Amino acid sequence: MTFLLNPTGLDIRCLPNGGQVRALIKVNTTQEIARVQLPNGQEFPIPAFPATAVDEIVSNAFAHRDWGATTAIVVDQSPTSLTVWSPGGFPVGVAEEKILTTQSIPRNPVLMAALRQLGLAEESSRGFDRMWVSMLSSGRQAPSLNANGPFVEVTLPSGSVDSGFIRALYLLRIEFGESIFDSVNGLLVTRHLANNQILMTSTAARLMQVSDAQAQETLAWYSSQGFLEQLRDAPEWTLSARARAAFDGETSTVVSSVTTEDWVLAQLREGKSLNAREVADELGVEREAVSRLLRHLRDVGKAKIAGDSPTRGPSVRWVSS
Repeated sequence: MTFLLNPTGLDIRCLPNGGQVRALIKVNTTQEIARVQLPNGQEFPIPAFPATAVDEIVSNAFAHRDWGATTAIVVDQSPTSLTVWSPGGFPVGVAEEKILTTQSIPRNPVLMAALRQLGLAEESSRGFDRMWVSMLSSGRQAPSLNANGPFVEVTLPSGSVDSGFIRALYLLRIEFGESIFDSVNGLLVTRHLANNQILMTSTAARLMQVSDAQAQETLAWYSSQGFLEQLRDAPEWTLSARARAAFDGETSTVVSSVTTEDWVLAQLREGKSLNAREVADELGVEREAVSRLLRHLRDVGKAKIAGDSPTRGPSVRWVSS
């Protein structure tokens, strides 16, 4: 289903919670696509798209579009995704890679003030945070964002729902409290570590869209709550035994304390040849960080480029010295 929201003759009743736009989308977005049985026996219904994310994606399109442009807002809805194109790119000072942490800069302050009076936008304008939280907490991937052209394009994926992740979140909230897992940062960290063994501070900074120092402080606080454990003195983190139990279904008495360097050295000692991209994919760490580590190991005499490998580029393979 695709429809256009043309700026000419705009009626305030067409704004998201006013009726028409929201009703058009709601016809299909609220359809239940799955039910997840929680550990307490209750069933958690999963709609095609979370209502909060739908409201935010349309509210942001109206609030931040370029009203000087004659092109319409475009909403495209399919069984697997909901995409909204809002004319006009980001306002000056807003970067795509910092969308979760940049203070809102409304293109039209008068319209924004009207939306706030109607309860359709908040002063803090943390719409993207709420969008991310509602998607991740319902077992989906985060929204995708593209602002390279004359439109801001935001897509909510429906796709398959990770029921195991939803059940794990339920148990994590019981074990560690609500605050970590009601926040976008906590959910981003949890989502990453649900799929990967290790979280580097640099990876967390990229996910949270903050500096390495800010990410380090947040991860250290999660560690103080018992949710994460730091791998010795390395800027690397893993789920604690208590947290891992939410995913494994039983408490493990052994928590991996193997850093990326330990893992790489162990593989090299076994005679394996390693590629930076393959290591990054296996451990869920940054490829650039793995490349720096391999160069460091070469400098200290513990690794070398394989004889039959290219000496530069993404296909370089490394073996033990």
